[in-house]
Amino acid sequence: AGCLGVGGLTALYVLRAIAPLRPGMRLLINGATGGVGTFAVQVGKLLEANVTAVCHSRNAAFARELGADDVLPYDAGDFRAAGKQWVECWCGCSGRPCASRAIYRCFCSHHPSTAPAVGG
Repeated sequence: AGCLGVGGLTALYVLRAIAPLRPGMRLLINGATGGVGTFAVQVGKLLEANVTAVCHSRNAAFARELGADDVLPYDAGDFRAAGKQWVECWCGCSGRPCASRAIYRCFCSHHPSTAPAVGG
């Protein structure tokens, strides 16, 4: 139970202090069904953002239950084709730097974005 507080506080701190999320902003969360990501999805929705979750396809329903507006399963084909819209805020919670950089390039590289990296 002690680790739940750490994940929740991390998500809250990142989305309120480091990347000040405002209502209507588009937020992309890589690792949305992990420890910090699950909280980041919920905090993003509480802050009235449009949340896109990147996760494994087996976790897509869970991401939607958490409140994600859109879900991009990274294992179901080329998710980069879905990168039609820019995002103003990107949160990398997966702990995989290579995957996070690839996602950042697809969704944020042509638009000034706030991109905090969280996790390992």
